[in-house]
Amino acid sequence: MNESDKIERDAEEPTIVNRPTVGMILFLLFGPIVWAIHFSIVYSSQSTLCAAADHLDFHPNSAIAAIIFMVSICAVATLVWAISLPSRLAAALGVDLAARRASFYSSVMTLLAWLSVFGIAALALSAFLVDPCAPLR
Repeated sequence: MNESDKIERDAEEPTIVNRPTVGMILFLLFGPIVWAIHFSIVYSSQSTLCAAADHLDFHPNSAIAAIIFMVSICAVATLVWAISLPSRLAAALGVDLAARRASFYSSVMTLLAWLSVFGIAALALSAFLVDPCAPLR
């Protein structure tokens, strides 16, 4: 077999993405993913509103507080749903929880989701205790 035959054979073989593995990773890391999305939304909106404070007709602190409150409630509600119904989350992600280690996987997901709930609560609480635009001035 020469080099050109090997290149042609490699080009013909399809790349296989193992969907159950990707689903399991998303299932296990669901809490930190929601937390990261929450973190991104909160800090991007805070930075944007604080940077544009001079051009706004209102002080951005009330808008930032409202955004943080709404985004935090949505994130915590999503995580509480995942914690209370892990089988539905697994089914939505294409994960088979009938496997041998289903209780272990559910426990890991639940633990990481609770950690994420506490992280979201800490971020929301700090936003209400500290002036959100003060460090950016």
